[in-house]
Amino acid sequence: MRLPRTALGFIILALVVPTAGCVGFVDGAAESGTEVRQELSKAEPPETLSATVETTTTTTTPNGSDTRTITESVWLRETGESRTEGGGERSGDEDGGYVVVDDGDTVWHQESGSVTSYESQNNDTSRLERIYAEQERYFERFDVQSVDETTVDGRRAHRVVFEPHQNETVERSIDVMVDETTYRIPLETELQAVDDDQPNEIEIVFDAETMFPLQFEMVSDRVEFSVTYRDVSFNDELEDDLFEFEPPADSESEGITLPEITEYDTVEAANESVYFTVSAPDADTLPSGFDLESVTRTVYLKEDRTQVTQSYRDDEDRSVRVAIGDGPRAIPVEGSPASVNGADATLGETEHGTELEWEHDGHYYHVFADADLEEETVLEIAQSLHA
Repeated sequence: MRLPRTALGFIILALVVPTAGCVGFVDGAAESGTEVRQELSKAEPPETLSATVETTTTTTTPNGSDTRTITESVWLRETGESRTEGGGERSGDEDGGYVVVDDGDTVWHQESGSVTSYESQNNDTSRLERIYAEQERYFERFDVQSVDETTVDGRRAHRVVFEPHQNETVERSIDVMVDETTYRIPLETELQAVDDDQPNEIEIVFDAETMFPLQFEMVSDRVEFSVTYRDVSFNDELEDDLFEFEPPADSESEGITLPEITEYDTVEAANESVYFTVSAPDADTLPSGFDLESVTRTVYLKEDRTQVTQSYRDDEDRSVRVAIGDGPRAIPVEGSPASVNGADATLGETEHGTELEWEHDGHYYHVFADADLEEETVLEIAQSLHA
């Protein structure tokens, strides 16, 4: 299925953070970082937000640099509704712009005479709530390098600089899967596709009153990426018609069937939710220090396939993922032949890690481990899943 140009802009490849030497805390950074995190944990999302959002990406290559800036207007409600417009004043297709409306049940995307719709992925949480939750994850995963006070658009703010860990994945979005493609619905609706790169530093500027992230900046050797909210208004009444959408009579409408994604606290709970067996790797096959981070069940309605994915992570932010499903993945692993307890398998190597894929007794398995983990570890984990 071919998505509109702007929808394709939703695809943001994971940014893998490099191996870097430890950077010591600036005097007081650890304490100040703790104070800012405490303020964030106490903060409640505003009932509404309206703003102009500017997203800028500068990519540098041996042939020079290229800068792309996207400016959008956004309206968000804490109850889940949202509207985003780019390229014009509330006119969408008439002036070559686009409109994305989430009424809480359905997301509508209109551009160039084409209308795409899919089921809203709020999952009982609003976009505003997810934005705040994401900021908590930055404090959980990254070290605070420095904290200082500043102003943004006339607002008093806290600037926090984070030092990414090795192999950390930097996310600015909510993941939605279509087939085997991850469509990440960004916090600012449209973010440019960014090639794999290695961030050196992440900076977030929080509004001191609401703790909303007014600015986000990621800097690497090749890419500078920033998101800035301007003309921000909190808790102003927003008219209902902002979040209503009626497809034009002459437009072409196409629906996307999105997978259903459910998170679980334990592997056992996920296992009880499916008809096939979901097994966890033996604890002694996981490298020392790895703990279960998340368990997710994804139902691919279009493929009539269900998959449960377990993610494990250690203190160095290295990851191991185990996926078990009732059907083959749309994109198979490319690599060399291998064997798992007598079952034919495929072992592949990429710059990011090692992956192993095989089928056994009607179950389809996929194991991934970060690049600095041994191939033998992947095989041991695999063999323990149906020993």
